[in-house]
Amino acid sequence: MANNIKVSKEDFKRYMNECPKIAWIFHSINNFKHVIELKNKKIIETHYKVSLDNEEDWDTSSGFNAIDLYSDLLEKSDNELTKSELAQKEILIKQMEDINGFEISGLPAETIVDGNAVGEAAREYFIEELYKENIKNKTNYEYLDFQEKSYQESIEETKEALRDNKIKYLFEPSFEYMNEMLKVRCDILINHGNRHVTIVEFKASTTSKAVHFFDVMYQKKVLEKNGYIIDDVKIGLINKNYVRGIGIDENRSNFSIIWRKLDFEKDIKPFLNNLFIPKSDESDLNYKQLIRITTKLETSKKDVGINEMIIGMEENGFDFDEKILEISKYFQNSENIFSKECEKVAFEYAKKSYKMKKAICHHVVPYYDKEKFNLYELTSFKPKAAIIHSRKSDNVYIENISNFKDELFFDKNKLLFGQDELRILQNVKSYLKNGSLSPAEIIKENSYDTLINLLKDYYKYPVYMYDFETVKWAVPKYDNSWSYEQIPFQYSIHVINNPDYDFNDPKNTMEHLNFIANKQEDPRPEFLFNFVKNCFAYGPGIYVAYNKSFERSVIKNLIYSYPEFSAPLEFIYNNTIDLMEFFKKAKNNWIIYHPNFRGSYSIKKTQPALDHSLSYKDLKINKGDKASQTFRQFLDNVIDQQEYEIILKEDMLKYCDRDTLAMIVVLQRVVDIVKQYNPDFIKDINRLLEEEKNV
Repeated sequence: MANNIKVSKEDFKRYMNECPKIAWIFHSINNFKHVIELKNKKIIETHYKVSLDNEEDWDTSSGFNAIDLYSDLLEKSDNELTKSELAQKEILIKQMEDINGFEISGLPAETIVDGNAVGEAAREYFIEELYKENIKNKTNYEYLDFQEKSYQESIEETKEALRDNKIKYLFEPSFEYMNEMLKVRCDILINHGNRHVTIVEFKASTTSKAVHFFDVMYQKKVLEKNGYIIDDVKIGLINKNYVRGIGIDENRSNFSIIWRKLDFEKDIKPFLNNLFIPKSDESDLNYKQLIRITTKLETSKKDVGINEMIIGMEENGFDFDEKILEISKYFQNSENIFSKECEKVAFEYAKKSYKMKKAICHHVVPYYDKEKFNLYELTSFKPKAAIIHSRKSDNVYIENISNFKDELFFDKNKLLFGQDELRILQNVKSYLKNGSLSPAEIIKENSYDTLINLLKDYYKYPVYMYDFETVKWAVPKYDNSWSYEQIPFQYSIHVINNPDYDFNDPKNTMEHLNFIANKQEDPRPEFLFNFVKNCFAYGPGIYVAYNKSFERSVIKNLIYSYPEFSAPLEFIYNNTIDLMEFFKKAKNNWIIYHPNFRGSYSIKKTQPALDHSLSYKDLKINKGDKASQTFRQFLDNVIDQQEYEIILKEDMLKYCDRDTLAMIVVLQRVVDIVKQYNPDFIKDINRLLEEEKNV
């Protein structure tokens, strides 16, 4: 066994829960660099998007491309990297050498800070529990913290501590097995005496997931190999219903807005005349309420205990030692990266068992030119694209597909293309053949009435185009906030008062209002005051967001936390429409589609495809996550007030302002397309508006 490659906890988790190829890539920095080399030589291409913990599920596109992000950091010389990127590179290399293995994160510091904050909260929770137990039972149990110890020191001292029945809690104890082939550092270990222990693994998450299962499974097996008896395994989480400064509110996560008719003159105007900045406090955390510990695998519909599932898998043939040797052997062969298939565990919860589920791998595929129109760029289509690519490599390119219903495109007797994909394929084929598309091709067939019905709302002036920037913490930072709440700190609003707006001349054809918080305190009170005031600056109107589920979720949370502002906020919430509906609707997608959308609904794709003259390239801060990261560092005092005011604030304002101007571009070009399709469309708009008035 001494010659076998080490298998870390993170290796095991990725191999079992994601994809063996991904596990191979992130096993070592050498493997990672080898994959970068293969990509640069145009031998392979990778698709691996990592989702980040987030309570809200409105944005299915959230996450980041880990391989691309990390390769940028490793390929560039230190001289080519910014100060922030250098720090990220240092963290990346350090994490790849961690004894638990490399845990993939967003690397921008907030992910790591959140993990540390949850770890600190976990320790405080158990220290409080220990104190209460000792008082209640007149005992003198102690805890030991190995955080600052080296791995080797921790190994020996952990063994000693577990022989001492006075030591109840061990923080970050270490264990090894198979001549250091397996190493693990636990978060919390509860010592019951006589070699009996309970494992508690903490996660900066609100729900226990399958990936957490393999985390504690690995820990349990390593400890059992060291002769310990595992009484139970648990996952420590953040309670999503804990509201800082208030306590547990079980209804918080189910809070919803009940529609009510609001009259501007009676319900809103009096409030605006007496507008005020609400108070904000920052009280101590209640660790007992913040922390939630579960023994269950909560992503299953069955009521399945984590330890039960581990035992059940072993009773049904799972052998940990054999699996570790299998993974180690897999890591020794770099040719595995070229295999067509991959597999991962599929749980059979009712049987407390499992099976290995094989599939064509879409994470690592043969090289293809991403610049060409291809199947991988279709929304949520990568697994199906990989099936087609594996059968005939040329057919990954849309230009090479002649018959969309060829048997090549069937799997298990079902056509791989749905209606959305067929619309895009036909659209792209026509574009490649003719070099352009007519308005009749850009607009979905038989969808003119739907399109006009959407468009009519943009003729109800004033039209407020608005966009938020937000920040979040795993451990709530301010009173009246909770884990992963999207806390707004900035907005931009472009206001259209008539149909003569022009994004090329915004100063003379529309109004613009914006705000960004500038104090190192809860940004919501000042945000609320200014946002509500600005949203009625030109009277009540129609409010427009791009992907309104996000902005409306932020407003809903503000209504929960500041009920005194409910009337104006509900008015905005109820009258917010979604600019993205021209492209994405629940049952009628792609009413408008241009091939240069490249299968994406994102405004970062749709706006430049419709008009590329407006760009973000001149901005220092040109992504929402970068803006959020920067402002969080300011609130966490990583960036001081002077640096923020002098260097960063102006760039952040420019970024958010550009977002709402991009929304104007989208609307303006959609109107142009409709006008080309039907020069008299405005008559239809006016007819619909008149009908609406008479209802």
